[in-house]
Amino acid sequence: MNSLPFGVQGNFSMPGDSIFFDLSFASKASQLSDFLKLTPPDYAPMLRDIQSAGTGELTGSFKGLYYEEEYPALQLLMKVSGGKIHYPGLPEEIKNITADIAVLKPQGDLNLTTVEIRKAHAEIRNNPLDVTLQAGNLMEDIWFNGKMVGKVDFDQLKDAIPMDSVSLSGLMNINLSLNGRKSAVENKNYELLKTDGMLSLNNFSFSGNQLSQPIQISSGILDFSPEKINLQQMNVKIGQSNMALTGSIADYYAYFLTNGTLNGTVSLNSDFLNLNELMQLQKPVVQPAAKSSTNASASSAEAGAFTIPERINLTLLTNVRKALYDKLTISNIAGKVTTENGKLNLNGLNMNLLDGELKLAGVYETKANQNSRVNVSLDLISFDIPSAFQSLALVQKYLPIAAQSKGQFTSSIRLNGSMDQNMKLIPESLNGTGLFNSNSVQILNSPVFNKIKSVLKEEKLTDLRIDDFAASFTIVDGDLLLKPFKTKISGQDATFSGRLNSNNIIDMYIAFIINRDALSSNIENTLAILPGQQNIQRIPVDVTIKGMVKNPDVGIDLTQAKNMVKKEVKEASGKEIKNTLNKLGDGIKKLFK
Repeated sequence: MNSLPFGVQGNFSMPGDSIFFDLSFASKASQLSDFLKLTPPDYAPMLRDIQSAGTGELTGSFKGLYYEEEYPALQLLMKVSGGKIHYPGLPEEIKNITADIAVLKPQGDLNLTTVEIRKAHAEIRNNPLDVTLQAGNLMEDIWFNGKMVGKVDFDQLKDAIPMDSVSLSGLMNINLSLNGRKSAVENKNYELLKTDGMLSLNNFSFSGNQLSQPIQISSGILDFSPEKINLQQMNVKIGQSNMALTGSIADYYAYFLTNGTLNGTVSLNSDFLNLNELMQLQKPVVQPAAKSSTNASASSAEAGAFTIPERINLTLLTNVRKALYDKLTISNIAGKVTTENGKLNLNGLNMNLLDGELKLAGVYETKANQNSRVNVSLDLISFDIPSAFQSLALVQKYLPIAAQSKGQFTSSIRLNGSMDQNMKLIPESLNGTGLFNSNSVQILNSPVFNKIKSVLKEEKLTDLRIDDFAASFTIVDGDLLLKPFKTKISGQDATFSGRLNSNNIIDMYIAFIINRDALSSNIENTLAILPGQQNIQRIPVDVTIKGMVKNPDVGIDLTQAKNMVKKEVKEASGKEIKNTLNKLGDGIKKLFK
């Protein structure tokens, strides 16, 4: 059998349609190294240099009648004692290996076969591990009864077993027994299962070549019952992040054995989370780039979007005192996050940042070979404008004037769209609605507003104060459409409306009604000598802002002002007025140039 020599003796006869067997067999070798030859050929190279000691035997018999579904009795016995295994170059060995394994079947159906691990024992230094298992009814409704007891020091384990792609350290204690049938799992009759025991971890650490940070568990206990696994406080550290986890995981039998769904509720408490590190915990796949004409080679890494598992329905109750995301410092994160059917649901997640409060709800979803989708609502309450502009991509894109502003704003946004592989929103995919409310906003030395100094006093432009206002908007395929709203800029009535498209091209319209005392000196000096000027206390000025956001063209339209002045002049009467109008021809032209 493979390279293990066997001896077979006995007889069989075929008097008719049936066959009678009376065979016995036994291995012709007795060293553990010989039994390692049972390893399938594909895996044999892994054991080529292994050093082993100890004895073993494999005996059995095949006796009885074979006819259609009637099979002879089978007895297969394997025993190992005094075993040792040592990998070259590693200081520790696996020793005191003993095993007593039997495969038994009486005369009859194959479903009568039972497998018994009567005893299996191994040690690494002073870390013992014992396993027993019985299983039967293998062809139909498998029943099982097993137990595992032991202590594993992973620091010593890695000194005995090579681990090329992962690194484990710390101590694990396990005392776990289970008894039941597969049908109880399939039908969720967990009361028919008997699972009892616990698994504890101390100073445990796991790292691998697919992880950017090691996962460290200073302490944690898993308490097993048939219905669920109770997670007693597990203290986890990943990079700069620390977490204390408690809760329970249900339907774990169905998840591992019948392709079912894992359900659970876990509470997460943390003093600090570095979300930048956690989002990059899994290393991106590195693919070699094509060689250039100079035969130089390179590699590129592409980070995939975060994937939500399909068969895990988990509710996470968060209580995080401080977190870092991008350059944002966030505090007092509280709320509920759930995963369900491959979706991430944010249910009333509240936090403080940028001197304000953020309420977040919505859904994040990933599908194979498609961009991630989001459908979220954001309530930003009393945010500091300069900080928001520096930190939030949405503010930079849809509120460019914030670059020269200070004050606070409150906004409610309902948004849906797609994200690229770098977890960034794809502008042209965005659709939604929103409301923007300002609070004590000032515009400081804005290049756009400085271009209207021909109609407004310069001192009014150096420190523009905008009265609090409420503006509603829609987002269609990435374009922001601003519905007309009224406010005051430096005490002057203004009505805003316009559009900002996904390519950062602005088309904005501001309808000013400017008070006489706020007009530029050029306009005021001209108005002062016009007939009927005492009736002109406010004049309309229309401002258009078009072009690229960073440097738009600003146009000033005085058509309405011109018509107003004409009206007032026409209403004035008398010869003196006509003479004055003749003298002021050049002045009026200058006014409306």
